[in-house]
Amino acid sequence: MPNVLPEILYFIENKQSVENISNIIQTSFWKDKLKSFKNNDIVLPFFLYYDDYESGNPLSSHAGIHKLGAVYSSIPCMPVRFQSSLENIFLTLLFHTMDLKEFGSSAIFNKLVEECNYLQKSGIEVVSSGKKIKVYFVLTLLLGDNLGLNKLLGFTESFRSNHYCRFCKCARVDMEHQVNEDQTMLRNRTNYAADIQLNNLKVTGIKELCVWNKVQLFHVCENYSVDIAHDIFEGIALFDMTELLYQFIFIDKIFTVDHLNSRIKYFNFGNSNINKPPLLSLENLEKKKINMSCAEMKAFVQYVGIMLEDVIPVGNRYWKLYTLLRKILKIVLSDSINMNPSICNLLSNIISKHHTLYKDLFSLPLKPKHHNLTHYPGIISKIGPLIYLSSLKYESKHKQSKTSANVVTCRRNITRTLAIKHQLNLSKKFFSKTSLSDALVDKNKVPFDPFQSIAHFKTILSSSKISFDVFQEYPLFSAKKVTYNNKVYRIKDVIPIDIDFYVFGIITHILVNKSDEICFVYKELETYLFDLHSFSCVIKETNIMKCIFDTAVPYVAHLCINTTKSNEKLITFF
Repeated sequence: MPNVLPEILYFIENKQSVENISNIIQTSFWKDKLKSFKNNDIVLPFFLYYDDYESGNPLSSHAGIHKLGAVYSSIPCMPVRFQSSLENIFLTLLFHTMDLKEFGSSAIFNKLVEECNYLQKSGIEVVSSGKKIKVYFVLTLLLGDNLGLNKLLGFTESFRSNHYCRFCKCARVDMEHQVNEDQTMLRNRTNYAADIQLNNLKVTGIKELCVWNKVQLFHVCENYSVDIAHDIFEGIALFDMTELLYQFIFIDKIFTVDHLNSRIKYFNFGNSNINKPPLLSLENLEKKKINMSCAEMKAFVQYVGIMLEDVIPVGNRYWKLYTLLRKILKIVLSDSINMNPSICNLLSNIISKHHTLYKDLFSLPLKPKHHNLTHYPGIISKIGPLIYLSSLKYESKHKQSKTSANVVTCRRNITRTLAIKHQLNLSKKFFSKTSLSDALVDKNKVPFDPFQSIAHFKTILSSSKISFDVFQEYPLFSAKKVTYNNKVYRIKDVIPIDIDFYVFGIITHILVNKSDEICFVYKELETYLFDLHSFSCVIKETNIMKCIFDTAVPYVAHLCINTTKSNEKLITFF
């Protein structure tokens, strides 16, 4: 594919001079691996993700027979705007889940382990700008959900066992009350080797020697991989919201289920309507159950503070648990981390307060996902932002295989059938000669002259420090909506301008130049107060008009303005 390697190398070069860590290539964890190569070698990291999925009807009488295990690969040093695209996630291995149980990890993964070592030792030759260049690849992290990773890495698959954690050797009875990471109990190469020699699952939590340790520069104890989606939005956030709603509805009787459902039904979720939380069932809430997907829970947690800000009394001690959860999410979901130790110490302190309050309020032991969270600060200090490790984008890749499986009547050697279909789609991309940047969708763009149609446009450009040259190449176009690398922008959308200072803007015009560069003209929104109770910014519109390129817009999903009963305008975000 043309220009792919130059774009990746340009991205890597730009990251070297940035203070905040926004990619794993900036970390000492990655730089330690580079010491095994020459200074002028081109070395790229890659991730492998593992998960099981049902290729047939999960409710049929044959459910489980055709359950497949998939391993996908991705390049984490690809420019951020391309990383979430499914076409940049590649099927690497496909097998029957039952085969993994019957024949073991070595039989299934040995060939892939050999390929990983080959890519690291010998590399591959690619042609870029007419020159042959050798590129080496290093397996950096294995990703997956908690069960998948424990299975893949050879740890116990039961989270009721005594030593279920893949990061530390703490006992389950201790983990049920532990609010901070115990660094003296962390797994390392030395105690892992001793545990393998001991060969006692109940004492060590290790079921078998990890086959991936055969990969050079990789060790199971240094696989700092966690999954925000399952740990938080299908875990801690779910636990918190279930207990809080039960408390407010059935014990404190602050509001009713019907009242809450009415607010959910008519609330403005902006462009996240596709993930709008479902209405809640009285019967389920009585049983302390909330049925929401990960994306729905994420939207619910984001907006429930505004939804109930006039109902929950200010200073409510139960509501403090929600604000602590939001503080955790603000750091954990950040796409850029200042590696000052104080940030990780702050996160550790907030997690400690959250877990302590959870135990005190509800008299409940901490669950395994609570324990996983105690390791987050230490992991962030090693590999940077965790948002890029989420399993959601990889799980979306399953849909391609599931769709293909549904139109194939024969299940004989289904893995080969699905793998061929994946490879045909990949071949189509290769033969089409499309590069990473060929992802602009703007079907309804029309010719447009901003200098004639937008008042004081030159002044707007000057105040935004954008060169006039960008708009000298005609024709110029205007669009009501553009989708650029899986991110949708519309007129009247709210976009973040400066997250640190809570500056936002409302898009008034979307401009596209001859080079397919996208520029937003926006009206600036000023934050004059941060309301901790609703965990949102109180904003007001200004008459200040500015421009910003889409590549300069910080990544924050699902922004919209909601108006309270007191006529205040609020914006909340992760």
